[in-house]
Amino acid sequence: MIRTLHIQNYKSIVDHSIELGRLNVFIGENGCGKTNLLEAVAMAGAASIGKVDTEELHSRGVRIARPSITLSSFQGQKAKKKVRIDLALADEDNKLPVFFEFMPVDPESITTEWAVPLSSPTDEARDKTIAELNAKLSETADTPRLRAEHNREYKKALAKLTELLLGGVEQRGVVTRLLSGYAIYNITAPALRGIVADSRREPLGIYGENLDVVIASLPKSELQELITGANLMGWFDSLFLDTDDALKLKGYKLGRSTSRLYFRDKFMRRAANILSAENANEGVLHVLFYLTLFLSKKTPAFLRLIISKQV
Repeated sequence: MIRTLHIQNYKSIVDHSIELGRLNVFIGENGCGKTNLLEAVAMAGAASIGKVDTEELHSRGVRIARPSITLSSFQGQKAKKKVRIDLALADEDNKLPVFFEFMPVDPESITTEWAVPLSSPTDEARDKTIAELNAKLSETADTPRLRAEHNREYKKALAKLTELLLGGVEQRGVVTRLLSGYAIYNITAPALRGIVADSRREPLGIYGENLDVVIASLPKSELQELITGANLMGWFDSLFLDTDDALKLKGYKLGRSTSRLYFRDKFMRRAANILSAENANEGVLHVLFYLTLFLSKKTPAFLRLIISKQV
């Protein structure tokens, strides 16, 4: 079992560690990064098999995004070039955490693969221990007693290095096996029944597939009410519709979404703060779906009547 998880520079997670148990529940406001925790583990899973690319990440349930917003992008934060994820096993108190690092091969490419450096999880400790060994070798021992003590200390350090290397290899193998099949599951009843989740029922569709179309049809007064509701989410800056679908050609919809709905995040740098509906967290989409359902005059009257009586 994974005991601790430490994530650096992944989406909204700049540098954060959490303790894990057998059952973990993440609770927080909309857009605070709950899904990003799960996706970071999925990225580590892909890195564990040395295959971090669009196809592999998509198959694991990760929202595919441009490198500029996959790497943390906050105002006032210096841009970093790589993501790092450290994991430690519950029964490995005396071993070092296993870490995975990955960075985009081409930061400007929307279909880039992510390089996974071929490094051992114990490289840092190994280098430190080797430096200590070299320092001991350079020491002068003027008496037999000092020479004997010097040799004992040298053998201890050498044994420590051997233990680190062997333990690190073993632990990395365990973590790789745990992560290799990791995926984020987001099931629906129609999908479980083998039915495509696209009802095409007006106005929104019972699965929400027409959300952008209905938002585009809202009168200004209703649209303003919708935006007022969305402003309750701390990260929300604004929403807009890319009516010409031009941003698709710039790589903002790598999952080939048909939605033309986009969001701006108030905490991200202006050069990299646009999120398509497929990259946005599902919480905001759920909120907008129900707000739009309540606001739209195209919503069936019977449904609106039931909602009003319940409220």
